[in-house]
This record gives sequence, structure tokens and C-alpha cells, in this order.
Amino acid sequence: LEREALDALTAGFPELANLEHFDVGGRSLLNRNAAGAFRFSHYSIQEFLVVHALATGTAGVAGAPVRVTAQMLEFLACADRMPGLERLDLMGLQGETLSAFSFRDRLADGSPGPQMQLILPGQFLMGSPADDPDAGGDEKPRHEVRITHGFALGRFPVTFDEYARFAAATGRKQPDDRGWGRGRRPVIIVTWQDAAAYCAWLLEQTGQRYRLPTEAEWEYAARAGTRTRWCCGDEATELDAYAWYSGNAGSGTHPVGEKQPSPWGLYDMHGNVWEWCLDGKRNYAYEAESDPRGCEEAGAYRVLRGGSWSFSARRCRSAYRGQDEPGSRYFGFRCARVQV
Repeated sequence: LEREALDALTAGFPELANLEHFDVGGRSLLNRNAAGAFRFSHYSIQEFLVVHALATGTAGVAGAPVRVTAQMLEFLACADRMPGLERLDLMGLQGETLSAFSFRDRLADGSPGPQMQLILPGQFLMGSPADDPDAGGDEKPRHEVRITHGFALGRFPVTFDEYARFAAATGRKQPDDRGWGRGRRPVIIVTWQDAAAYCAWLLEQTGQRYRLPTEAEWEYAARAGTRTRWCCGDEATELDAYAWYSGNAGSGTHPVGEKQPSPWGLYDMHGNVWEWCLDGKRNYAYEAESDPRGCEEAGAYRVLRGGSWSFSARRCRSAYRGQDEPGSRYFGFRCARVQV
């Protein structure tokens, strides 16, 4: 920041004027003490002020996206409001640092929304290799896809508890749980229209742009930088630690978050419940693509991803594709928060 812009930010904190060695020429003046609380020292008050400005909409940080540091992520975790993702440049962060961070936007009544995981832009190979014996024809050709904008994806599928608040607020009928239980289990028996309406409700509640993830965004996030069948490798025996599927789930879904997360901090991307995507199936291209999307016309079939508790490991692979009419039920979903 220019000195004038930083002075404008510090004007909102009169206590800073009394700090004898407040000097923004190099490092800054806020740190954590041994107990984990924040205290003034000499290396991070500038990051604190920038995060405060971003979270509160204070003038002085307009223009290009702000490069986010690991320290700034800690401040963002304490903020009441997550800035618009288009304001953040996250490319300098390491994978482990980013995967450990999640956030919740506040609903209109001040309560927290779904827990969201930041996903960096990047590129990946979508689909399955030609020599994969388990791959369907609709998973080929394997091709390069670029995701050009960062986004946030639900750390978990939307749960019955989260969906119940939406249903009560909008006068919708609570979906059936098939006798398996509600609470932290992933919501089921919802149509694509129900899932899209939930995302639209989050937009109204938070002022942030929520929608269902595209199929390409979903697979990019599910792969978490891998090229293997599942985010945990190519051997089905490794899947037990990461997914509920026919080999270990028993007779129904399980509460979200009981298995290990992917390298990008996402839970239950494989198995547990089928997840609706925003768009419909498309034929894969041979050439590289950027942010591809299938048909989104009203009434068009929509893609389902992830497999479920009743599916074999093969049908819970990152590349496996399903589809159904948008009015069909028995499925779940997770939300994406995208840039404006």
C-alpha cells in the first residue's frame, strides 16, 4: 500500500497513534503471543489492517487483487465477513496452508453459513486415460482443462441441519431421510431445482455469489492436484479412509466429515451421496479448454458426481459421470462460491 492509503486505514484505530515505534516502512506491529492471542509487535499490523479493510469494505484497498499471506489467512479466519474472492490473490500460498483454512459467510441473522474451502485456479487433466479398464466412454478423451478463476467449494456436502433452515425460511417441505437420520448427514431426496434454490438463498442471505459447481470445477476440486482414480491413489483399498461406499457404508449415508479430507481439505468427495452439478453432460473435447460448461437450459439433464454409499469404488472415482433429470430426487449437493 502507498503510505497515504495506509494512513487512511490506521485512522480507524486511534490507539495506533500512541504506539511509540509505529513504522510502516518495513515490517509491522501485530503478532500472536504464546497463548495464541494477538499482541502488538513488529511484523503484521499491515496485514491486519489490510484484512480489516477488505472485510469491512473500507476504502484504501481498491484496484488489483491483494496478495494474501499465511498471516493474513489467520486474520481472515477471525473476520466476520469473507471478502469477495475477486479481491484476493492466493497464488503465493502453499497447499497445506490453504487446505487448513476454511470460512463461513454470515447469514442475515448473523449465524454461520456452510463451511467453505478456497480452491486456487489452475489446470488439470479431466477424464480417464484411454487404458483405464474401468472408465466409461463418456470419460474420454482425457483432456486438459484450465480453471481460470479461484472459487470456494463446500468443505462438506450440505447437511440436513443446513438445509432445514433454508426449507423453514422458504416454506419448503423438509426432505425425507429414509430413516437413516438427519443432523450432520448429507441432505438427500432433493432435486436439482431444490439445490439451485438453496444456493440462490445463500446469495440473498450473504450478498455473495453462490451456485452449484460446474462439472469441471467439481472434478478439479475432487482430484486435488492428483491424476489418480481417487484423490488418495489408484488402489481401492486406500479408499476406505476417505469415502463411504458399498465396501464399508452398510445400509445408508453417514454424517459428513467422518473420513479423512482430500489434500485440498474437502470431505466426502468420493461416496456418501451423489452430488448435483450446475451443468449438463457434454462430449469431451480433444483440445485444451478453459472453464467448460455443459448445457444449462431449463429441464436439461444435469450431471451427478462423486458416487454414493451404495456404489462400488469404481463408480466413486474422480472421473466417473452420472446424470439425471433435474426433477429427480435421491441426491445431495454442495455449494460453490464464485467470483463476481
